[in-house]
Amino acid sequence: MKETFKIALTWHAGEKDLEEYRKHVPSNCTLINPKSAFIEDLLAIAPKADAIIGAYIPQEMIENAPNVKMVQILHAGVATAHPGDTVLGFRLDYLAKNNILMGNIHGNNLAVAEHAMCFILALAKQLIPVNNAVSKNEWYPVTEETKSYMLCDSTLGIVGIGHIGGEVAKRAKAFNMRVMGVDRNPQSARIKELALDFVGSTSELPEILKEADFVLLTVPLTRETYGLIGEEELKMMKSSAYLINVARAHLVNEQALYKALTEKWIKGFASDVWWFYSYSVASNVGSRNPSESWFDFGFHYSLPSRLGVNRLPNVVGTSDRATYVRGVSADFIVDGLKNVSAFARGETPPNLVNLDLGF
Repeated sequence: MKETFKIALTWHAGEKDLEEYRKHVPSNCTLINPKSAFIEDLLAIAPKADAIIGAYIPQEMIENAPNVKMVQILHAGVATAHPGDTVLGFRLDYLAKNNILMGNIHGNNLAVAEHAMCFILALAKQLIPVNNAVSKNEWYPVTEETKSYMLCDSTLGIVGIGHIGGEVAKRAKAFNMRVMGVDRNPQSARIKELALDFVGSTSELPEILKEADFVLLTVPLTRETYGLIGEEELKMMKSSAYLINVARAHLVNEQALYKALTEKWIKGFASDVWWFYSYSVASNVGSRNPSESWFDFGFHYSLPSRLGVNRLPNVVGTSDRATYVRGVSADFIVDGLKNVSAFARGETPPNLVNLDLGF
């Protein structure tokens, strides 16, 4: 590595924050702080960068950084949707072609797992409609249809038993739920330690869908998982079952889900993630058009669902808030800097994305 290793930020950090960041990088590392997150300011610092770190990294910035050897995203998943593309700005195929490493983080697993359990409890106890009725001085109807679920009598099906899925499984077990799961690598030692009631490969997804009272999506968004849950899969679920998504919106076909909810193929849906409608978001970042904002760029969704899934009475939604937790955002940056620091020291970073698989 060079004597001085330069790490470019994709956001403007205050001096107090920079002082804290410097504590987590080696002495030979220099942090390059842009004037703003606008694309022209990012392009101004790109030629100096040996590594780039940020929650969103424009492809144009990477292409104008001839010395860059690593990009560090401040997310666990990179959300690959189309071949090579991600919703976070860059292209995986470009990184692979140019031998650029990509790091991610996993410090969000506990926060997202708790959020998933919050959804499970809210759906099981019909918390939102009951609260809405009480806030209007109404007594929520007491019928067979409005009875709550006991978690100890329910089955949770987890699609993707990774860092997040594993933590949810532990918490569901604490509620004495029956926990089933499918994963690409169902025989891993980590999954075996969870002692799930059923573990299968991804080809056994139908077994989960048919049996679970709650189906939880925690799988990465890749070319293989794009549209994983469509009309066929939704019709496999019990009419009394709930679908929960804390991964990426495009795992679920929006139109099929709308039909499933309005025609009551399933009982309800909860999600912290929503659909976006452009894969060219990188070209918009940094626009100074006053009608545009960061929230239009696809990751922090300005429109949760064109079909109005978020407005249906049997839907519980949050706005990408699972990791919006005290202290967690700062931890993401520290985790990312530590990952890049390992590379700067000539070590293999602990958290790297497989550019072929997309996670």
